[in-house]
Amino acid sequence: MNKKKLIFASGLMMIIGFSMMVKARAMGASGRIVIFANGKSQSDEKIEGTVDISEFDTLTIDADSVDVFLEEGDEYKLEYYVREEKIPEVTQDGKSLTIKEPKGDGIVVSSFEISLLDVEKNSEYRITVPRDTESLKVDIRNKSEVVRISDVDINGKVVSEEDDVYISNSLLNDIYVKSSDNNVILDNVKCGNADIEAYDDITINIAGKNEYSLDLKASCSDDIVVGDMINEEGAYKIDNPSGKSITAKTSSGDINITFSE
Repeated sequence: MNKKKLIFASGLMMIIGFSMMVKARAMGASGRIVIFANGKSQSDEKIEGTVDISEFDTLTIDADSVDVFLEEGDEYKLEYYVREEKIPEVTQDGKSLTIKEPKGDGIVVSSFEISLLDVEKNSEYRITVPRDTESLKVDIRNKSEVVRISDVDINGKVVSEEDDVYISNSLLNDIYVKSSDNNVILDNVKCGNADIEAYDDITINIAGKNEYSLDLKASCSDDIVVGDMINEEGAYKIDNPSGKSITAKTSSGDINITFSE
């Protein structure tokens, strides 16, 4: 079967399977369906597990279809909740930790998970570091799911191509944050130099006073709000001698920056 016919057949199988799922659910059925990838049947049953890791100061994450969490905890730990074929590939070289979601090969009929259950926990990788850990150098990329970072100081790069990026209660030095198709939300953060991009809204709640150089750009139909100031012209720029700066750009949303002092 050539590639075009295989793609057509795969799409037809998805439509038929989804139709059967809806009918079964209407009759009160519950359970899980089986998806097919690379000619093999794969249950969407998820498993929990832990990978032993030690202290690190550099973190690289390359994910496609799992939520990524980086947060404060009691120890250095990596936990996962995924289908078996998505158990993370983990390598650690000294204090440099790399976490990768395994890539499938061939044509995957379903790139998302379907369940007849009413509520199901998303697939995830969850990394914890102890309280008062020094700032981590990060390079985090997630293709289609959310990235959430809380109570961990970071510098480097955080990108989600198709979902939101949330960062809270963190010190951000020399950081680049991007959501190619959704929102960036920074809550109760302190920044050194921050470069933020989003397709939709950018919301930044600074823990402290307004002592930042700002270079903000939005489309002419969207608002830029800085404290009590509202700018409807799509651009706002101001210099401050503090050495701290925030650059933010959105393609189709508002920019809203507030300060706690």
